[in-house]
Amino acid sequence: MEIRLHRAIIYNSIYQAVDQLLVSQHAYGIADERAPVLCLRAADDGDLIATYLHVVERIWTDTPPLD
Repeated sequence: MEIRLHRAIIYNSIYQAVDQLLVSQHAYGIADERAPVLCLRAADDGDLIATYLHVVERIWTDTPPLD
């Protein structure tokens, strides 16, 4: 496991697993624990998954690993 900290301003939290993405949609006035979560699987919407993965990859490559 590798952890990186970034300062990018993103409006959702993206969690990547082997065959799915969990995307927590932050919404103004809604507590984090009540925010809607999208569960995207590879067989669902490839374009949507590709978009989120592009965001993750871009932030990941621009952020150095923690020492």
